[in-house]
Amino acid sequence: MSSTKSKKSSIVSRVSASLEYFGVKRGEKLLIGFSGGPDSTFLITSLNLIKEEWNFELSSVYVDHGIRERHELEDEINFIKWYSGKLGIPCYIEKIPDGQILKVAKERGISSEEYARNQRYSILYKLSAELKVSGIVLGHTYDDQTETLIMRFFAGSDFTGLSGIQGKRGMLIRPLITIKKNEIVSYLKQHHIRYRIDSTNLKDDYLRNKIRHNLIPKLQDIFPGYESALNTFAFKMRQLQNYTEGEIECRYNYIKVENGYKIDGYWFIQLPGFLRVRFVYFIFNKMQEFDNEPIDKLPYNFLRVLLDKDKLQKRKVILKGYGIKLFWNGDMLFYERDVVSTVKKGYLIKLEKNVPYNIDFLNISIKLSDVLDHNMNDDVLKLEKGSIREPLVLRTWREGDRIKIKGGKKSVKKVFQELKIPEDKRNIIPLLVDREGIKVILGKPLGYGNVSSYGILVKREKDKSLNIIIRITEK
Repeated sequence: MSSTKSKKSSIVSRVSASLEYFGVKRGEKLLIGFSGGPDSTFLITSLNLIKEEWNFELSSVYVDHGIRERHELEDEINFIKWYSGKLGIPCYIEKIPDGQILKVAKERGISSEEYARNQRYSILYKLSAELKVSGIVLGHTYDDQTETLIMRFFAGSDFTGLSGIQGKRGMLIRPLITIKKNEIVSYLKQHHIRYRIDSTNLKDDYLRNKIRHNLIPKLQDIFPGYESALNTFAFKMRQLQNYTEGEIECRYNYIKVENGYKIDGYWFIQLPGFLRVRFVYFIFNKMQEFDNEPIDKLPYNFLRVLLDKDKLQKRKVILKGYGIKLFWNGDMLFYERDVVSTVKKGYLIKLEKNVPYNIDFLNISIKLSDVLDHNMNDDVLKLEKGSIREPLVLRTWREGDRIKIKGGKKSVKKVFQELKIPEDKRNIIPLLVDREGIKVILGKPLGYGNVSSYGILVKREKDKSLNIIIRITEK
């Protein structure tokens, strides 16, 4: 095998340059998504080569989605452990129960590809919180960017979707986004570095694979150089996205209120229809940002009414669905969260302090507060400040959920069975969740007991350490 010094080729220098461009700082603690494929194998190799120069503290994580054949997964996991150990990088193996992704995706009416991605990112964020890392480094390449742009174009995305995969978004860092896969494979072969091939990537079971195997070869024949043109197009779309969001953030008239935002109705109606739609997307993203938990997207057809000025003036409630509500109150428009009572889809609410959240179909109101200001009839849960990794969300149960108990973890499904909660009620029991996992199962509002994560509740004699209260009041 080539020496470490000889491996520091120009392609590795490009990784270093990308990190610098994305604002990554020396001395950071990073978590690497490592699947064992060529892209992530090159990623972990290149980061290891520059870690002394950058003073990085590195760790890696592999996510077993519970979909592929066990013998193939075991071979892949053994390789992941071996190669991470060879580089001296701590490795974490995270497993999703076998069959869960296919089962839940079918129940929710979404593709297994989409649900697997959501679960994978949820795991990445939870582990990053536990390890207290500053960034999650992923191996998306120039080829992935091209495939994504094609998929989003045919899905009817607007300029935000057509701006492509961002090289840096929040904690996510993608330093290979300008590097082509053939360059990566060539590097690995040149330096005799082994990697694994996921057999599912060779099949046309997933949309991305169909595009990769069938559509892209045709595009290459008909439009040579199309990749460069697509990426230039994505760059133009990013400029438009940045300008539009900057205009909304700086110029447009919205005010934070108790349960959302209020907007001057006359001002909103005078906006071009296109900007009315973009404004609602902007506020939706602003209110729903919670990287641990995948959230529903707003379909464009749901927002089409915003293009019709006459309908805006005639309707009392303009939008209701997908967890939001836009309605008139006098001359003002109010944009608020709206909990949807669909057991199939469930619900998810990001909790903010001193904001009441009404869950009408449970006949309860939940409020998060710093102060112990409550009525005698309120059911108050007092949580230890140091045990919470904000933000907090309230959501429904998902297959594979587990809660921390003394000595380990227990599945939420098992807890439901122990509390004798009927199956038809399990999908509406609220779970209080932070970045590290489930903190409280709120069974009491439905006549069952609450179950708290081990060590989270504050005892009465320790009221001074109180920071967060979950208030549940009958309406």
